[in-house]
Amino acid sequence: MRLHDRAHYFILAIVAIWFATSTVAAGERETGTDRPGLDYRDFAMPAPLPGQCEAACNEETKCRAWTFAWPGKKSPRAHCFLKSGLPPKKSDNCCISGIKTKQTTTTPTKEPDAPPQPPAEPAPAPEPDLGDVCRKYADTAAEQNKKNDELFCGLTGSRWGVSRDVYYKWCMEKSSAQSRKDNTEARNRELLECGAFIPTPVPEAKEPRDMVRENACREYANRSVEQAEQAREHDCALTGPRWATGFQRHFSWCMSVSDAYPAKEIEQRRAALQSCRPQQSFDEGCEQYARAAFRLARQNYERRCGFVGPRWVRSIDAHKAWCLGADVNKRKLEQTARHKALAACSGGPREIGACARYAQTAVRHAIQGRDRNCGFSGTRWRPEYEEHFAWCMSATPPQRFKERTYRQRTLLKCGRNNRLLPDNERQFLYRYRWT
Repeated sequence: MRLHDRAHYFILAIVAIWFATSTVAAGERETGTDRPGLDYRDFAMPAPLPGQCEAACNEETKCRAWTFAWPGKKSPRAHCFLKSGLPPKKSDNCCISGIKTKQTTTTPTKEPDAPPQPPAEPAPAPEPDLGDVCRKYADTAAEQNKKNDELFCGLTGSRWGVSRDVYYKWCMEKSSAQSRKDNTEARNRELLECGAFIPTPVPEAKEPRDMVRENACREYANRSVEQAEQAREHDCALTGPRWATGFQRHFSWCMSVSDAYPAKEIEQRRAALQSCRPQQSFDEGCEQYARAAFRLARQNYERRCGFVGPRWVRSIDAHKAWCLGADVNKRKLEQTARHKALAACSGGPREIGACARYAQTAVRHAIQGRDRNCGFSGTRWRPEYEEHFAWCMSATPPQRFKERTYRQRTLLKCGRNNRLLPDNERQFLYRYRWT
């Protein structure tokens, strides 16, 4: 009896639950009705509750109707059929059906934010007035032509020899920014090759470091000219800016590069000269060394300085024999020792510095005279540093000044073109200008 009572109570509970769910939304459910067909999804239910099947239909957008089947009717368990349309009704106590009455509310999809707009480009800067640009261009071109005339450069061509108004008219009618820039730079290059000094904004008072660099570059330029002359004498066929014989070109290049490059350039020229007829160059170098050593030894004897030893032998052959077994550095050290000893005997370190500058200037004058085909001859016009230095050490300051002035005056008369002279010598020439 107890088992029977339990089954009875269980059935009553199920009926009560069904009644409670079936009374919800009464009139919308179709009790004892089946709507076969148009199923798009079906599933077994954990409990025989028609309300759950109805709720599933209301949650899905595609669902239009539903059918709930009791356990054991269409499957062992309660089953729910969701339908995409409205199939015809069929009376059957197996099922409860219904039409969807609650539309699924869908949350409106938020539109994606519009992509960020790129920042507005700044307004282009106003172009400079062409009239102002062309006035500056014409002024610069006129100044360059003035330098060409003052330095007797003789530069010609379409870029040269016209008035300021012509430059201005060309700039306004036919030029572009690039063509104006190219023409100005081309004139500057040609003036620089002529020996002109292109001004750059520099402080009025030079720093000590700048003065040291300028002196070093002058020494580099003198050495570069000497090496270029050796290449010409030996017919080495070495070409390019590295082998130019113009002092100003080497000096300007040195001032525009870092400190490490000039020494490398000197070394590369030296290596190139050695590879070009090295034995002859070596023998000629020893010949020059021997003659210079002999002159210094003779000065030691004439001044009665009293220096003795192999260094002071008055024999060209002896000095040449020693030179053939020594490298370049040893030869330089030997000559420097002789110069210092003679300076201590006669005038001190100041004399060495003065004669070093005199000899550098004399070599430069000799090279310029040859480049201009002036036809000068004699020891005064030989590009031999040691010879000029030795003569200077035995001469008085007035004699040195007279000799230097004579060479400068003679160069000025030869073609009246001093474009190869550095700035300080050009100023000297214009101050003492003989005709």
